[in-house]
Amino acid sequence: MLTRPIVIRILSKHVSSIDGKPLPNYYNDHWLPWAIRVPVLVHIALYNTACYQAELQRVPPGVSPSVIALKLQTINMLNSLLASADKCTRDEVAASVVYLTTNEWYFGTDENVQAHLRGLRELVRLKGGIDGKMSDFLRRMIIFCDYHTSSSKNVRTIFPHYTPHPLSIPITLDSPLLISHQKFLDHVNLLRISKETGQILDDMRFLTSSILKLDDSIPTPSEESVQKILATTTWILERIAALPPLMPSSGPATNPYLHTAVRLAALIYLQAIAKRVPLSQACLPQDLAMLFGSMWKVTLTEWRHIPGIFTWIMLSTIEAARYAPQGRLLKSMLKTASFHILACGDNGWEIIDAKLGRFARLQSWLRKDDNTRRVYLIGMYHSQIASFFPCDWC
Repeated sequence: MLTRPIVIRILSKHVSSIDGKPLPNYYNDHWLPWAIRVPVLVHIALYNTACYQAELQRVPPGVSPSVIALKLQTINMLNSLLASADKCTRDEVAASVVYLTTNEWYFGTDENVQAHLRGLRELVRLKGGIDGKMSDFLRRMIIFCDYHTSSSKNVRTIFPHYTPHPLSIPITLDSPLLISHQKFLDHVNLLRISKETGQILDDMRFLTSSILKLDDSIPTPSEESVQKILATTTWILERIAALPPLMPSSGPATNPYLHTAVRLAALIYLQAIAKRVPLSQACLPQDLAMLFGSMWKVTLTEWRHIPGIFTWIMLSTIEAARYAPQGRLLKSMLKTASFHILACGDNGWEIIDAKLGRFARLQSWLRKDDNTRRVYLIGMYHSQIASFFPCDWC
């Protein structure tokens, strides 16, 4: 029988570390030792494990008897907590709904994800909002869940919150989504990338920052300003498209497939921006297959060294991969990379929060929403907890 320390050591390795070698972090040191003492969270872990086991047995989790049985047990336990006025606002209840939402995001349906999100929104309201009475780590779990599920579906987040931009960003955590005066091209040796890769990343940072700065304009930016952005996009697109798909290694530490992955991700972003369409329309099945293949010719240890770039690449495909065979692995790695960056230094949260928030704004701009900065500062939505769980499988 496995002892609790061994269980923690096994489970924790891959939750907050890209390559299974975690840094010291709150999840491993505090959250998990607490969670495995909470019955409902233990049942959710068993339910999640059963889903993976069913897939290994080539049985869809939605029709697996063991998965359905554990799911019903978990829902019954959670409903008993929700029925209690004293217990329904406990942190473990909201955490349970976050885990259930994530599990449905991996294995379930959009309808079930949305049902759990409605319940989570109401629980957060009962706690006084996203900045209300809850632990900091739970708040971050909820925000991650919101970012991840909304990015793959290409919809607005449901928990808008103040997101200050980090003042200092280590270059290994940096991303084209973030504002920074430092250039990737000036740090190619530290990042273990080629000069061509560094230039692509700098071009994409310039373009993304220009779009989001334009989006901040009040009143609405002029058509001339938008056309200028589109013309710049076309110029960058043509330059990057003309680069060789596979660059020769420029040193013993440089993986040529890293350049391929960055180039393909950039082309997906650029196609979407040039046509001003969602990323899912710019990423064809063959693009997804090529990018996915290139990504996994780079080791997880190499990606761990540059998690900011890794996250940016995965976000380029997260919409298109929603129903694809690669989708669950990309979703899982996006979640892991987010928690990995969270554990990196004192401002890990500010970096990953700003990164995912700016990606959400870019998606909104591509959808041609109203001013996205105002949208993401709007207050909470409200719903009834009576519509909490879907009943088609109850």
